Amino acid sequence: MTSKVYDESGKEVTLKAETGVKWKHKRKGHKRPIAEGKSGHESSKNTSKYPDGVYKTQTIDREKDNYSKTVIDNRTGEVVKDLHEPLSQHRSRRNSSITRG
Repeated sequence: MTSKVYDESGKEVTLKAETGVKWKHKRKGHKRPIAEGKSGHESSKNTSKYPDGVYKTQTIDREKDNYSKTVIDNRTGEVVKDLHEPLSQHRSRRNSSITRG
């Protein structure tokens, strides 16, 4: 949601509200959730390419061995990434420089 308001000097200011949802499916006797996911709007690290951010949807299903991630450009609606693969073959890109040394 985007709203335009005016500050005390009369200058127009744009406010953006971004929302998201995270969920976990837990089962008694399992340490980790058997499934989890998140979706919502995020600011992009590459603000020159995606100035309005992106909409991300990510699902991890350990029971069915599935991983999926979809990234959509908020401005154009273009699908930037659409990844569906077995979770057992997925390699996380998160903090890869830290874990590799």
